[in-house]
Amino acid sequence: MERESPKKLEDALEEMGMQGVLPYLQEAGVTLSLLESVTEEELKEAVPQLGLRMLFNRKLTIWREKMSAHAKTKTRPILCSTRAFVRL
Repeated sequence: MERESPKKLEDALEEMGMQGVLPYLQEAGVTLSLLESVTEEELKEAVPQLGLRMLFNRKLTIWREKMSAHAKTKTRPILCSTRAFVRL
């Protein structure tokens, strides 16, 4: 099994403005591919602080919706300096 680059997870969290959960996710062994399908129950185990977990869950939902929309249009999201998605 190929190891996933931790940088991908860091980049996704930066895109969400949620770099603060990185240590929790790393400790729990969560990768970017796992993050795409992590459940609320699993997040409870990984991110113990309720407020941080609630904020992260909201931003994660928005991020998943963006990823889903880009998958449907077969465009790939690019993070630019304004932290907005652009289509190629």
